[in-house]
Amino acid sequence: MDAGVEIWDSLAICEYLSEQYLENKAWPSEVMEHARCGEICSEMHSGFQGIRADLPMNCRATRKLSEGEDTMREVRRIDELWSSALLDSGGPYLFVEFSIADCMFAPIVSRFTTYQLPPSCVSAL
Repeated sequence: MDAGVEIWDSLAICEYLSEQYLENKAWPSEVMEHARCGEICSEMHSGFQGIRADLPMNCRATRKLSEGEDTMREVRRIDELWSSALLDSGGPYLFVEFSIADCMFAPIVSRFTTYQLPPSCVSAL
């Protein structure tokens, strides 16, 4: 809650914080990078249902489960998104500077750690 307004959606919270407190700097300033960042944030926001179902969030656990093929396909897709963004940006963030994309994928990083899912060499940057 901020200024008496409750914002409950993760992407809306990130956008609000960027606009109100970060001079909109949580999005890349270059137009095409901003659009690409928006695309992967939207994909994270509305997708990866297999990961959400099969790999529940637990920051204190370390587990190894047998993930389904749909979940592993999603893991590969995330790795593809990260690798592409990191190769273009040079890292260490997905879009040169820390952005909303890094915030949106933080829970996935935690799940990769919890469930011992190794990312590719590029994504491990």
